[in-house]
Amino acid sequence: MKVSIIIPIYNVESYIANCLHSVFNQTYKDLEIILVDDCGTDKSMNIAMESINKYKSSFYIKVIHHKENKGLSAARNSGIKEATGDYIYFLDSDDTLPSTAISNLIEKAQKYQNPDFVIGGIRTTGIEERIYPLLSNEYLDNNKKILEDYMLFKWNVMACNKLINRDFFIRNNLFFIEKIYHEDLYFSFRLALYANTMACCYNVSYLYLIRNNSITTNKSIKNYKDNLWIIQQNVEIIRNKESILNKSILYSYITETIYTLYLTLIIDKNPLILIDEKISITNELKNILQKNTSINCKWKVSSFFKRELILLSFHIQIKIFNIYAQIKKLN
Repeated sequence: MKVSIIIPIYNVESYIANCLHSVFNQTYKDLEIILVDDCGTDKSMNIAMESINKYKSSFYIKVIHHKENKGLSAARNSGIKEATGDYIYFLDSDDTLPSTAISNLIEKAQKYQNPDFVIGGIRTTGIEERIYPLLSNEYLDNNKKILEDYMLFKWNVMACNKLINRDFFIRNNLFFIEKIYHEDLYFSFRLALYANTMACCYNVSYLYLIRNNSITTNKSIKNYKDNLWIIQQNVEIIRNKESILNKSILYSYITETIYTLYLTLIIDKNPLILIDEKISITNELKNILQKNTSINCKWKVSSFFKRELILLSFHIQIKIFNIYAQIKKLN
């Protein structure tokens, strides 16, 4: 069973050697390694090619060169189009894999006769050290259950660290939307929306590096606008499934997703993001929440509290969060 590992490369000269070494060190050897050069400005590709030359006799390695920088989503899409493996696996070029990562995932794929995707556990490294365990059952063969587990945040939204059946991927046109941030939120939602079978590998199979200068730690107004757009798209789709989903899970998911963006936006100290821009986005989030939830259902207490907090005025929320921050400092 061949696995196509797709690695976009852009300005990661400090990390790419370790990333590739972790791939070449896999105990599972039936690999197709696809590197996508997304036209960075540092020495990433020079370092990558040095590593490739050491291992090219042991692995099938393909390098795709973009003519100009196109972004992460486009780089992944380029890799997908060249992939010939039974399964696709995305790896970001500043992250690494434990040596048994692919073999552990493949073991589950074989055990459950080629599910639509297999997901593994994640450990973060860098400025945050933490293990993110999977909370779903080891095998799910029901689309409703897979989707509800996603909405309960029982499995992570990263595109990386998932073995995805290539035929399933192509058949459901799961290609990434280009030129937007937070593409994984859009992608993983659709993965949950279409998958009928899913397997979990509870071993840590991905080492996710969190660094100070990454997109996720340095947000611009585009981050928030793109995230808002994704929430709008996802909520519109999920409401069409309201009749078959547990309403408490549905409304809690909508609330928690909105609250996460809302809170991050309010506490963001980036001076380039104007207050008026924040208010505009928070008003859009309030509209989504009011139109797509109802108090006439069984709410989790925490989700109901967050819903009511979001519906307060922006300036009152600022005061509440500032008080909360001061209390946390005292503790």
